[in-house]
Amino acid sequence: FYGSLPAEVEDELNRKFSLQRDDVLDHFYKPSFPNRYIAQFCATLAEFKDTSYVKDLVGNCFREFIDTELHFVLKRQKAPLGFTGSVAYGFKEILEFVLREKGLKLEKVFNRPIEGLIQFHSTH
Repeated sequence: FYGSLPAEVEDELNRKFSLQRDDVLDHFYKPSFPNRYIAQFCATLAEFKDTSYVKDLVGNCFREFIDTELHFVLKRQKAPLGFTGSVAYGFKEILEFVLREKGLKLEKVFNRPIEGLIQFHSTH
């Protein structure tokens, strides 16, 4: 609703979701799980993951996440990293690229936590 998205991305999001400003803000501030509302956009955005806009947008978000959230862990160890969730899963190639930029290695990505639990318990 601010007109900052490439037309093809905005058209697809508008086709699938109500992107009226008040509706979006209501979903952010009123429900118990706004992260679920936001996550549903990721699947649509992932359809455009080969565009420079999405590569830059998602790549910058991953860089910020790594620099702010993982920086304490990374000071102590440089072991390969694993991620769980639809964002990491849908944008795995971008995540792997950003990690390589920072000298880190991606070991595994699971869409849902149960996948990692099944793998762990089947081998231990």
